[in-house]
Amino acid sequence: MDLESAIIFLIMLLIVAIPIAIVTSKKRKKDKQLLQALFNKAQKGHFKITEYDKWGHTAIGIDMMAHRIFFVRKGAENDVFREVDLADVSKCRFINTNRVVNSKEVTQTVIEKLELAFTSNDPKEAETILEFYNVKSDSLALRGEIQLAGKWSALANSGIAALPSKK
Repeated sequence: MDLESAIIFLIMLLIVAIPIAIVTSKKRKKDKQLLQALFNKAQKGHFKITEYDKWGHTAIGIDMMAHRIFFVRKGAENDVFREVDLADVSKCRFINTNRVVNSKEVTQTVIEKLELAFTSNDPKEAETILEFYNVKSDSLALRGEIQLAGKWSALANSGIAALPSKK
């Protein structure tokens, strides 16, 4: 019975482990492809990403020397790529779009979108928006997007402040 129990245990273990290994492998491959897309976009312009973050189907990076931010977001219908030259920007602000939901005993704030808005030095140009989270296309649960958007807003604004003043 011991050999039979061991064989059954190994079969059960394989039944559980193989699907987990396959899912993990696919996720790693998708993560690698997303980061590769980000790095490739930067390299096409002869830039080098020195710091980056990746979450869900989104990645952001910065070339600190060239003061450029690169952003890639894979979507169900289309992919979004943005490049922001901090020399052309006066400020970056973090936008948290939310709504309040009232129930009998509890009032909750539900986050709809998290975005970074880059205001151009040229008042005629529209803001460049980088969408970090959207309840319509992302998981219902936030997984650090608020902290990441805050981090990148601060990073962008410090990069803007470090640029020589424009006259």
